[in-house]
Amino acid sequence: MNADVQIVVATHQAERPVERAVAQVLACPQAAAIVVAHNLDQEVVKHRLRGLDTSRITLISCLRGAEHPGVPFNVGIAAASAPWVGVMGSDDWFDEGALAAYVSRARHDKADGVIAPLRHPATGKGRLPFTARTNNLHPVRDRLFYRTAPLGIFRTDIMQDPDMAFAEDVETGEDQRVSLRLWTSHLQISYSFADPAYVVGADAEKRVTLTPRPAAQLAELWERMWDDPVTRQLPQDVRFALAVKQARIELLSAVRARLGGGPDDARDTHQEADYVALCSVAQRLAAEAPGFSGVFQPGTARILQALIEGDKLAIDQALSREFALPPVRRALPSRLRYMCNVESPLRYWATGRHIARSEGKERV
Repeated sequence: MNADVQIVVATHQAERPVERAVAQVLACPQAAAIVVAHNLDQEVVKHRLRGLDTSRITLISCLRGAEHPGVPFNVGIAAASAPWVGVMGSDDWFDEGALAAYVSRARHDKADGVIAPLRHPATGKGRLPFTARTNNLHPVRDRLFYRTAPLGIFRTDIMQDPDMAFAEDVETGEDQRVSLRLWTSHLQISYSFADPAYVVGADAEKRVTLTPRPAAQLAELWERMWDDPVTRQLPQDVRFALAVKQARIELLSAVRARLGGGPDDARDTHQEADYVALCSVAQRLAAEAPGFSGVFQPGTARILQALIEGDKLAIDQALSREFALPPVRRALPSRLRYMCNVESPLRYWATGRHIARSEGKERV
């Protein structure tokens, strides 16, 4: 088998449409699939793959790490022999021409990896990382931290380095350590929104990575990232960008979902635990990246400051009034010294306009 790229497809449940995922991989003549039957009877998976080109399929059994998705990914990557390797969930698939486009881009750019654009069937194609640049991407300048999932293709020798292994002791966030290392190891990373997408399927009744979890469990995962030796050694501007991303995507999303009921709501024990956990994350971010909240628009900055202070009433009030200011004021950071910071609202707007112009569209 002389494939240019192998895609590791991990399947955890017999009813998952693994044959669809594999068929999409094999639709690219340059590609082959490594299917990892994770705590499944290998014969059951083999039956689902009947009719496909078995000469381009490697089927591996993995009988450990139940509900730990990092385990089968590591097993599959270790078995890869093609120059490029990627990972894929069994519910997902590629748009037509995706893998060929990634291989072509990798060769043209002499890249170490190519990030795939993501498409969700219900909401369309996403735009993360949010950058108009397409090669030699930088973690701060190109907002790489917003792509936690390292979906796409990467040089196999890089992914087989033990330091790049997916975490095997967590049920979600197994890719956190991988993407952190990929984006901060001075590798040549390419990406283009114009490439065909990796499609995140919604067929499964249960996806381990999407199962709702207590805020304390999520907080432990996020704080674990800051304890990682790689994170400890990052330059301050990179740590600042990582803190802003964590606040904007993970922390604020959790706060709005769990604590946004208003000051008159009854506080049960579960919500009290959420308060404690989420405030601890905000306090950790403030310690790791002092002043990080100043890059946000004033209403959002007030939420973050209230979390840092652990003031429940102030959190409720700030949540209810987050977008009360006029749009012009919301386009500016709460601390004007961050006006030109890549994470500021104004810079986001400017990047969007640049992307729109480069694509010949009126809006992003």
